[in-house]
Amino acid sequence: KLASSEWFHIMIDGEPGSSKSTIGKEFFHLAHNHGFKCIYASSFDIFDAPLEWRRVAQGHAKICIFIDDLSYAISTASQKMQNKMKNFMTMLRHEMETEAMTNPQIFLIVAGHFMTSVPPVLKNTNYWIFPNPKNLEFDIMLKLAGRRLHNRMKLERMFEFVKQVWSVAGTGADVSFEL
Repeated sequence: KLASSEWFHIMIDGEPGSSKSTIGKEFFHLAHNHGFKCIYASSFDIFDAPLEWRRVAQGHAKICIFIDDLSYAISTASQKMQNKMKNFMTMLRHEMETEAMTNPQIFLIVAGHFMTSVPPVLKNTNYWIFPNPKNLEFDIMLKLAGRRLHNRMKLERMFEFVKQVWSVAGTGADVSFEL
């Protein structure tokens, strides 16, 4: 889907130490290998980011931005800065567009600890990744899956499978899954 999208977004959500940054960096390197201009930012970098990112992205039709640990900045920022960040996230596509590049392909990777601290505009994402899902993440997944019983049942089967995989991780045991 990334190749056919002008805007593609992955949200990686989980508790500290659950490999969010590692997963994000793997996507980041993959994007680089596919010709994207890659921009890495810690969450605190984004308060002053729009102009810098635009400068770095200048002349590139494919841009990958990885924002690591977004929830740290959100949770420690003043309300004014949080609003500025939310506005920036909303305007990110506009900020990346220039006269020379009217429709850049943007691949946004965001890692955060708690969905509740993620700006609403980022909750509408192409894909959510929960590296080590617990019951809290399952509740979030249910909200994302919507009200359709089929989607909820499918999600429950996948969640139970992931829990099973985690329970036997490192033991060499086989685990099977049917969708």
